Amino acid sequence: MATDASAGAAVPMADPYAAARANLRDTVKWLAATFSALAAVVLAGSPVSGLGKLPAGTPAWWGAGAALGIAFVCICLALVITVALLRSDALHMSDLDPNARLDALDASDREEIAALRRAIDARAIDVLPPNYPSLAELMQAAKARRQALVDAAQALRAAADAAAKEEAARRITQAQERMERFGPSLTRVLAYGVYIRFYERLRRAMPQLFVLGIAALVALTAFGILVQAPDEAEEPKTLIFNNMPAAAPASAPVASLPALAPVGFATGKARLTAGGLAAVDKARAALREHPQTSLLLYAHTDTVAGARVNAALARRRALAVREALVAQGGVDASRVFVSELPESALPALTAQEQANEANRAVLLKLVFMPRSGVR
Repeated sequence: MATDASAGAAVPMADPYAAARANLRDTVKWLAATFSALAAVVLAGSPVSGLGKLPAGTPAWWGAGAALGIAFVCICLALVITVALLRSDALHMSDLDPNARLDALDASDREEIAALRRAIDARAIDVLPPNYPSLAELMQAAKARRQALVDAAQALRAAADAAAKEEAARRITQAQERMERFGPSLTRVLAYGVYIRFYERLRRAMPQLFVLGIAALVALTAFGILVQAPDEAEEPKTLIFNNMPAAAPASAPVASLPALAPVGFATGKARLTAGGLAAVDKARAALREHPQTSLLLYAHTDTVAGARVNAALARRRALAVREALVAQGGVDASRVFVSELPESALPALTAQEQANEANRAVLLKLVFMPRSGVR
């Protein structure tokens, strides 16, 4: 409702700020729904399962776990902020009275109410009645009308005769009429105060929500990179022979070929250890001693981590051994054959998700294969 504050009948009018408040509330609800969906994806979607594909305890595993934790915390903080924005705090006309004390409120509420009072005075030409240029004058007039109604009611209770009661009743009627004409102006100011309070809360929260949202996205991106990438830099692509060589003739002296020790690796690693380099040196010496032979590399992993991670790990281990033989050891590449067997044909049969040192290895086997010009 809107009316002149001092005279005239009240004219019904819709709340001019209702649509604006509804739009703000819809925006906050949309933000809350978005962050809730992100939290659900982190908890129940692919990120958690992606973490399980990495070998536990590796730097990539710790880094991915930290990134996922940071993303989840940022999302939860943003969700708390957006839900807090939807709380319904009552706003009273006494809160807007510039002469009213705010000692009962905490520091943040006192600052918020003081800002509301300044905002109303700054928009006095749009919010306040024409004959009240400031909020203080409007509140003073409202208190005077209320006091007049209180005085008339007291006079009615104190009247001793009919004439005095009639006069008091007339004063009450006049005071009520004046309050009714003044009420719409107060309602308009209060509605504006509620809208501005909500708007300012959202405006202050938006930078925090933006930072938390960006931080969550960056953390999730880092998590995705760590899950997709191996914990070591992959070596340059090299031609790998996964085909097995033809069987040696029955008359070939297979029994005379020496057995070679496997090349062992640490969990989740593809770097040659001192023991692995020693095994490679013995294999290189055996190839030189037996020029009519070739070397089979069986690259294995244990059953810890996922199939995709182990497939890449078996390939890197095979590449490391082949590189040590060919590029560094001078063995002809045509004499080295690779078979990548992650989690399959294992030297030691184990259950899934079980570490085993014997399975973290590249097995070396000499086979008789007559060739010309080998070295």
